[in-house]
Amino acid sequence: MKIRDLTGQKFSFLTVLEKTDKRTGGSVVWKCICDCGNETEASSGNLRSGHTKSCGCHKSKVSSKALTEVCTKHGHSKAGNISRTYSTWLHMTDRCNNPNNDSYKNYGGRGIEVCERWGDFSNFLEDMGERPKGTSIDRINVDLGYFKDNCRWATTKVQRNNKRDNRKYSYNGETLTISQLAEKYGIERAKLSYRLKNGWPIEKAINKK
Repeated sequence: MKIRDLTGQKFSFLTVLEKTDKRTGGSVVWKCICDCGNETEASSGNLRSGHTKSCGCHKSKVSSKALTEVCTKHGHSKAGNISRTYSTWLHMTDRCNNPNNDSYKNYGGRGIEVCERWGDFSNFLEDMGERPKGTSIDRINVDLGYFKDNCRWATTKVQRNNKRDNRKYSYNGETLTISQLAEKYGIERAKLSYRLKNGWPIEKAINKK
């Protein structure tokens, strides 16, 4: 049965990044990025049914005194909801500092740290500004930590091309990811990926009709 490609589609707070090799209950599992900036995985069935709506952040109840004070002070709480900017800061610090966070192994576990200045949300807000809709925090150099000169608000598309495990190819004097090559030369990404993974020369992989 042909698998429906969900890449780039949004389901509640989750945007689909790519298909994984996993399956659960006969359903394909997809890697997704949550509006808060956290990555997670969800099956096709759970995404379409609405059973999985976020990485879990929207199920969490944050009730600490510190959170209440900061949200009130900076206006990042409205009717009990945490702002996008504050949610990003919470998850950024948690995945770097909390070994129990599912993403810790890819962040704090490999030495990714939040700079001392950003231990205070007010400094993070001053340096980064409000998080624009449709973006999440992105490290320009994925091997360095979170600090002003290494961070930006970026769309899912920009972040997908900036992943540390992306393979890049040189063609016509440029070094680009498969997604970037596919977009630039008007070829389906899946087709280009298949050809390159099967050893096609890059010029033939791009130009073969």
